Amino acid sequence: MNVIFDRIEIQNFKSVAELQILNFSQLNGINFIYGTNYDNPGSKNGSGKTVIGIDALVFALFGK
Repeated sequence: MNVIFDRIEIQNFKSVAELQILNFSQLNGINFIYGTNYDNPGSKNGSGKTVIGIDALVFALFGK
């Protein structure tokens, strides 16, 4: 059984306060999440990619 996500909406979860909507492309099957850390310009670390990409999915699927 395969699960295919069309989009994910995240709000008030860990470091994500404002509503974030991620629409996934089904064209090539590969999606990238990238971000900018506005507290440390020039750094990609600490921008919330893991919160959006992994933590929110695990919480949505398993409740923890």
